[in-house]
Amino acid sequence: MRVYGVALALATSTFVCWPEVGRWPPDHPAYERMFVAIFFSWGLALYRGAKHPEASLALVDFTALQGLLHGGVMLADTLLGNAGHHGLWHLAGDVPLHLSAPLVLGRLRHRVSPYRLDLSVAEAVAFAMMFMVAVGVAFLRL
Repeated sequence: MRVYGVALALATSTFVCWPEVGRWPPDHPAYERMFVAIFFSWGLALYRGAKHPEASLALVDFTALQGLLHGGVMLADTLLGNAGHHGLWHLAGDVPLHLSAPLVLGRLRHRVSPYRLDLSVAEAVAFAMMFMVAVGVAFLRL
């Protein structure tokens, strides 16, 4: 959790130090500031949560799930050409960072508590459908 937390906090520096990885076209400074604030605070929360991971399971679950979904959407956007000429940089940088979250944090999650997500099949299907609709609408608007 600490390593992933530091990685998220440091990822915010890519907007300045390595813009090919941090930015998606078109550049939008207001969104970049928002992402810096979100990723930095999220990274700090993960770092702090590592002291007592059993008390931070919702944060671990959120980080693993967002990694899968965020990384998957970014991978699809890159492969579809929506990342512009920066696409290969995204495949080397932020896509692996996000897609590694479920692998790394999922193992930690299982060691801390083998309990599974407390969702019924119907609830999981409903959330999956809401996500697919949201992504579909987002892709249609591009």
